[in-house]
Amino acid sequence: MTDTKVPRTGLEGKLVAGVNGFGRFGLHLLKHWLDRRDRAHFDIRYINDPVLTIDDAARMIKNDPAVNFFQYKFKVEGDRLLVSSPHGTRNRTIVFTNAGRKSIDEIPWVGDPDIVFECSGGHAEYSNEARTTFLRDRTKNLVISATAPGADKTLVFGFNHEDFDQDTDLVTSYGSCTVNAFVPLAQWMHDMFSVVDADVHVAHNMPEYKLKDPKNQILYRKECTLEVVGPKLLSFLPSDRFLVDYIVCPFTNISGITFRFGLVDPVVRDTFIDTFRKAVSGGALQGLYGLEEVDVGDSNRYKCTPFSTVFTEDTIEVRGSNVYLKGYFDNENSVNRYFDLVDYMAAVRLGRDTK
Repeated sequence: MTDTKVPRTGLEGKLVAGVNGFGRFGLHLLKHWLDRRDRAHFDIRYINDPVLTIDDAARMIKNDPAVNFFQYKFKVEGDRLLVSSPHGTRNRTIVFTNAGRKSIDEIPWVGDPDIVFECSGGHAEYSNEARTTFLRDRTKNLVISATAPGADKTLVFGFNHEDFDQDTDLVTSYGSCTVNAFVPLAQWMHDMFSVVDADVHVAHNMPEYKLKDPKNQILYRKECTLEVVGPKLLSFLPSDRFLVDYIVCPFTNISGITFRFGLVDPVVRDTFIDTFRKAVSGGALQGLYGLEEVDVGDSNRYKCTPFSTVFTEDTIEVRGSNVYLKGYFDNENSVNRYFDLVDYMAAVRLGRDTK
């Protein structure tokens, strides 16, 4: 039997992390962490996928058209994925397992990481199996990369992440790509202008593998978790004053999203843009949202953006007391807010300064 209990040498001051699921989200997470590995408060030492083998993962890393690992070198040795960073410094060894298709209890490293990132999508609705299986021995936290009704708490970075309680929030959800795109912005809009009602319109992309199925070559509407989670998180926005129109589109590029906020009082467009600009440039929304002057018509520029949504000033509309914000968001790369959240949680557990 392969020994998957990797010694925790060279990890001074960091939590050991394990990732379950190496699909689109897991791939983005690996890249996002590698680019920030020195300052991160956790170290990814384990990855499991119930379908993909380590050779499948290596091919994905090498050939993915959206997530570029060109500055890193990868080598497969047995069940180890060896990662060399630029100039051969800060090398990493990650145990990659292919287990858990029938039961997550099959994953051989369960119980060894300090924190587990559940990114398989298989527990989005949340099951007690995930809690009882992962939270054992050293593992004290499970963070689900989707909405999870049975989680102890939903934490959205930039909104309520500081509410994390390491003693009681053992299973947490980060929300979703749309939850992270909307909730912090909605709270800021309400704090600044008093929101009466709101709606969100999403043109959501589709993973490339799904496009190979002819039945997916259509537009179709579906329910969005934001419509349920948003009112639960935002006390000022009850469900009867909130609407989400979510359309899945047969393309793989960046997704589009439009927010409408109905305000108590009318606002002047120039005044709103000036206030919004200050918020994203040194204010409450800094690092969460991007704002550019002009939409140049090239959505490729927003791939792997660090922002939850990028807006352009020329497309902002204000009609009386209604504000329309039209943006682009790389929904696959909402891993940026997931990383921020789990890094904050790790810092809290380590007793580090989180300000």
